[in-house]
Amino acid sequence: QFLRFSNDQDEYFLIKFSARPELAAPFTSQPDDLIGKLFFARAEGGTAFLDAVYLAMNQMRNARNGRRVILVVSDGADNCSRYSRTE
Repeated sequence: QFLRFSNDQDEYFLIKFSARPELAAPFTSQPDDLIGKLFFARAEGGTAFLDAVYLAMNQMRNARNGRRVILVVSDGADNCSRYSRTE
């Protein structure tokens, strides 16, 4: 619902993560590009939450819009990140 009812000017990217984060879809302004990928996402393995946030923050540097939000959907707490909270 978040993607379907967002502003037409918004842009999105998708990072999937379990034991390691991965850029699953680069920036797009088409929510449907991500919805299909989200539909098939599965919870499995460890949770590299901090690594995923770190990758997302680096990706955000390429955003065109000055207003930026990171929305995280996870099935658990961090248990295998290489990065720490301070990093």
